[in-house]
Amino acid sequence: MIYKTQGDVPKALENFERAITIQKLINDKRGMGVSLNNIGLVYSIRGDNEKSLFYNLEALKIRQEINDVRGIAGSLGNIGAVYKNMGDLPKALDNLKQSLVIREKIKDQRGIALCLNGMANVLVLQEKVSEGFGLAKRSFKLSNEINQPDLIQKSAQTLKNIYERQGKYKQAFEMFEVYNQMRDSIQNSENKQISIKKQFQYQYEKKAAADSVKHTEEQKVKNALFTAQQAQLKQEKTQRLALYGGLVLVIAFLVFVFNRFRVIKKQKVIIEQQKVLVDNAFAHLEEKNKEVMDSIHYAKRIQTALLTSEKYIERKLNQLNS
Repeated sequence: MIYKTQGDVPKALENFERAITIQKLINDKRGMGVSLNNIGLVYSIRGDNEKSLFYNLEALKIRQEINDVRGIAGSLGNIGAVYKNMGDLPKALDNLKQSLVIREKIKDQRGIALCLNGMANVLVLQEKVSEGFGLAKRSFKLSNEINQPDLIQKSAQTLKNIYERQGKYKQAFEMFEVYNQMRDSIQNSENKQISIKKQFQYQYEKKAAADSVKHTEEQKVKNALFTAQQAQLKQEKTQRLALYGGLVLVIAFLVFVFNRFRVIKKQKVIIEQQKVLVDNAFAHLEEKNKEVMDSIHYAKRIQTALLTSEKYIERKLNQLNS
């Protein structure tokens, strides 16, 4: 919009088209309607009525989809103006009438004044001067009531042209003076705005310079804090790693001890089992040994019972020797 106001049409179009690309991506239909409307206005300034009409019709279509009542009225008014520039006066009047109906409904006073003046100009071109005069007077009155210098200027120019056609040169001159006053007022207002802008620009640059120094000092402090935070984070990270490493070692040691305990317990069970086996074997062996000894003793007793005793033999041998 700034580029459009400055008359830099290519830059204005470039930015409006970038805007509408993003609005399509995020499905911002209200924004699309505004951007299409603005593109239409830029082409109208260029004098490219075909493209202006195309974009204004596209804007109208989207605004009707989302029921943007104020936007619909604006698009219809723009389309009427384009048709007027193209010389299609019936279509121009029809669109301006539709726009007026909506604007009266929503009490858009500025829009009403604008439509009335546009319709007055079309009617004058259609040689319906008296009808146009009535609408132009209504527009001039309303523009003064709402104190809109640009609209007063437009309606004054329309009335001047009508008075000239009617041969009422005194009234035409009066309207011409009003036109010039409004032009001067607008220019003074613009000059005042430029002066204010320059003052704000100076204050902004002065504050920006001070902010720059302040920002530099703040940045130094931020950098120092950032460095300290980084060092602290690094230290905390090292401590965490040492802690995690210690925990891993402790867990590994506990796992080792637990495994050793299981092995020792298992070995103890095996040893106890083997001891039981050995004890049982020893008891069994002792029992067998007793059985053998008992058998030997028994055999000896039998042998002793069956054989002549040694003493008897010795006595008999002694007797024989005698």
